[in-house]
Amino acid sequence: MSFLKKLFSKNKQAPELQDKNDELDLIDQVENTVSLDFGDNKVYPYFMRYENHELSEGQLASVFHYSQEEKPVVLQTVVLQDDEGLALMDNSEMSEDILNAVDKQALANITAFELDFKFHPEYDEKIIVAQGPTFTCEAILSEEQMLKAHVMLDADEIMVAIPRRGVILAASNELQGDMRQTFMNLHMYIWLDQQGAEGDLSQLCKDIFVLKHGEIEGVLYIDA
Repeated sequence: MSFLKKLFSKNKQAPELQDKNDELDLIDQVENTVSLDFGDNKVYPYFMRYENHELSEGQLASVFHYSQEEKPVVLQTVVLQDDEGLALMDNSEMSEDILNAVDKQALANITAFELDFKFHPEYDEKIIVAQGPTFTCEAILSEEQMLKAHVMLDADEIMVAIPRRGVILAASNELQGDMRQTFMNLHMYIWLDQQGAEGDLSQLCKDIFVLKHGEIEGVLYIDA
């Protein structure tokens, strides 16, 4: 489902990221087919904690995850990555066809993103972790990326956590007992870790997602 069809906006001051949509030559329409030209730049999906960011009207965003109380937790936006960093995109001048094209391009870019899962050395090849690059957490949106985790863990159903920016971890949903609790504890340790300059601004999601065949099927809500 295209998240760009479900726009979420707040008429408040925008975050520090600056809009650059008007600097781009985006549109090339031929026979009702929309293609986008961002030059050397790329668009990606991007997660934000709801309480840490305010969006101005027109900026692309939807709610990716709600809490158990149905309150927004994680926003999903679209950003343009260029030599100067990241810029939020603006949908005020975009038709539905262009929005769909942006959506497809962002998903294609996150699917092509180099996500390097590794087995955590302390847990007997039961838990895998990828960390570092900017869009690591957003790889959960890509069925192809998540199928890598299924294969490494040899599991049809997996738990995937995105506790902080730049960190994603996964384990089989069939884990039981101490090893299942170990996965939960590792996730919560990363979630609660306030080391580094960003502190709690890098937190993303306390809950854990259940995936089947690369797609999100459910949520394990964490009360701690």
